[in-house]
Amino acid sequence: MQAVWFRFFEFSLLIIATHLNTAHLRRIPLGKSCRILTLIINSALAIGCQPHNAINKEMPQFSQCTPPKGQTPIPESQCASVSVPENPADITSRSIDIHFLRIKAVDAKPESDPLVLIQGGPGGSSQTMAYSLYRYFTSVRQKRDLLFIDLRGTGESNPLDCPGLETITAQMSDQEALQKYRAIMADCAHQYENNSHLYTTAYAVADLEAIRSRLGYRQFNV
Repeated sequence: MQAVWFRFFEFSLLIIATHLNTAHLRRIPLGKSCRILTLIINSALAIGCQPHNAINKEMPQFSQCTPPKGQTPIPESQCASVSVPENPADITSRSIDIHFLRIKAVDAKPESDPLVLIQGGPGGSSQTMAYSLYRYFTSVRQKRDLLFIDLRGTGESNPLDCPGLETITAQMSDQEALQKYRAIMADCAHQYENNSHLYTTAYAVADLEAIRSRLGYRQFNV
C-alpha cells in the first residue's frame, strides 16, 4: 500500500505546512500543529499496518461485462474483481469480492495513472454509472484507462442491501410509508450490526490500493 500511504502523508504534510504558514493569522500554535500531524500519521499507520489474511495476488481475470437492462455494451470495456478480507485486522476474516469495470485507453501505451470514478451514492453502483458517464471522459481516455469501481457494500461488491424497500409504493399514505420505511431500516440495521463498521472510507481506500497493486498501476487519480 506504499503508493496510497505516501500520497496520504504528502497531503498531511501539506495540511500542516498550511497551518504553520498561516499560524500568525489563525493563531494555531506550533505544538498543536505537530499534534495534528502525529494524529494523522498514527491513524494511517494503524490501518496500513494491520495484518492481512492470505488472498489471491494474481492479476484479475477480465471478462465481458453484462450491461444493465436497457443499456448497450461499452466499447473496449471489461469487468473483473479482486478478493480482499472483509476485516483486514482479522486473519480469520472471510473474503469479499470488489468488482470493477475498466475501459482501456485508446493509446496502446497508456499512462500508468488511470482515472478512477466512484458513484457518489449513497450506495450506488459505479459500474452501472459507467454506462451513462463514460462518453464524457473521451479526452481523458485517449491516454488513460478509466476504472469504475463498486466500493465495498455497493453494486456487486458484497452489497449491503435492505430488502423490502421496493414494497413502499406511491399508493401508501405518508404515515404508512414512513412507518414501513422505519421498520425496514430497523431490520436492516440489525442484519448488519456486526460488520457495518467494516464498510467505511478507510477500508474502501485499502480496497482501491489492492486493485491498484494487482493491476500494476503506479497510482490512481480519483
